[in-house]
Amino acid sequence: MADPQPHTARLRRRPHRPGRGCAAAAGRGTPQGQAGAGAPLSDARSVPSGVRRARGPQPGPAGLAGAGTAVRPAAHGLPRRTVPGRRRGVVRRLPRTVRPPVRLGDDARPAVRRPVRTRLREVACGVRRVTAANHSGDGDTGGDGNYGGGHGCEPGGKGSDAERARLAALRDGEPLVEFAGGSTPYIDYQSIDVLLSLQQPRSDAPAELPFYVLGQVKELLFKLLYEELVRVRSLLAEDEVWQATWVLRRVQREAGLLCSTWDVLGSLAPTEFNAFRDSLGQASGLQSYMYRMVEYVLGNKDPRLARPHLGVPGVAEQVRRALEEPSVYDAALALLARRGAPLPATALERDWSQPYAPSDAAERAWAQVYAKGGAPGGGPSRPESGGELFWLAEALADVAEAMCRWRSLHLLTVERIIGTKPGTGGTHGVAWLRRVSEHRFFPDLWAARGRL
Repeated sequence: MADPQPHTARLRRRPHRPGRGCAAAAGRGTPQGQAGAGAPLSDARSVPSGVRRARGPQPGPAGLAGAGTAVRPAAHGLPRRTVPGRRRGVVRRLPRTVRPPVRLGDDARPAVRRPVRTRLREVACGVRRVTAANHSGDGDTGGDGNYGGGHGCEPGGKGSDAERARLAALRDGEPLVEFAGGSTPYIDYQSIDVLLSLQQPRSDAPAELPFYVLGQVKELLFKLLYEELVRVRSLLAEDEVWQATWVLRRVQREAGLLCSTWDVLGSLAPTEFNAFRDSLGQASGLQSYMYRMVEYVLGNKDPRLARPHLGVPGVAEQVRRALEEPSVYDAALALLARRGAPLPATALERDWSQPYAPSDAAERAWAQVYAKGGAPGGGPSRPESGGELFWLAEALADVAEAMCRWRSLHLLTVERIIGTKPGTGGTHGVAWLRRVSEHRFFPDLWAARGRL
């Protein structure tokens, strides 16, 4: 007789072992070919009472799906790799599937597609509550200052100056080194075990690991830049000019950190890169949807470059929204118009998905900002003295320059490593990058210098 529940029959049962923490409570994978969300656990007793298993879509990078803490490589035919510091049962093999996008309300802005996230923290906190109670009888410090509020799971132990002072006094300033539940607060807060399980180079070439890791570092910075720039756009729309300028100050430093990734990648010799380049196939940074969204929010709208992402569930909608929404520069021009700048309607009411056309009126408006907002010595006036638009203009110029540096360093690094070879994404390589590097974000700001 056929098994009425074949998907559960293939699960390997494991006895519950108290104290294993996240690896025991949430580390079970799903059978090959199953999405995993909502599948029954092989041993329901492994999850503490009151803690629910993650259900529903768990969005993540294309080709990955999350079930509990099972995060598995999407590439077929690859040997399993040992990740230093990774607990057993965290990385397993998945078929090449993509999770459906999370459905949001019509009035909600979809969040940037998140990395694979699990209920690791929730399950771990439940395990710690049980373990702490077993040690101390009441869930408090248990005599050594390591249980109870120190893990940050309970509302009272989430973190406060008073709690930190109590723990420091209790341990005479020595760091906490023992934690219940098989994890640490840092691992749970940063999802470190999940993060470090996502590096899956496709060759045995030693130089592929720095190339791979730096690629993921860049993607995280793209995400950070996009979220920060969306906030700047909102602040400008609300006439919070000084707050927007403050955030742009940080964005410029984040873009500088992004530029520094080329210092590491530029250290690869051509022979080192060629040792694994064929493993990339047609993968190219040109296909980075987070970088494309950064370009869009900065104002470089090219609808053609959204096409690679239109068939990717959970990504297509985000890229489309970034393309069709106003850019940071559009918000800055609208601010100038509200402050009395005579800008044409073509610069203020247009199809946001199309590239911005430089405007003489906008150029003159920025020149006026510099003329009126400057102090007698040539520097900017204080914001409270009417110089806030001057500071905003310079902050926007700082970000534009940093992104130009990013492109220029990209060009130099590629030319140094592969010369004039074609790129993996179908372009002519250096010739394409040289043309792209000539573009300037916020073009009227650059042109306004010639009027001063």
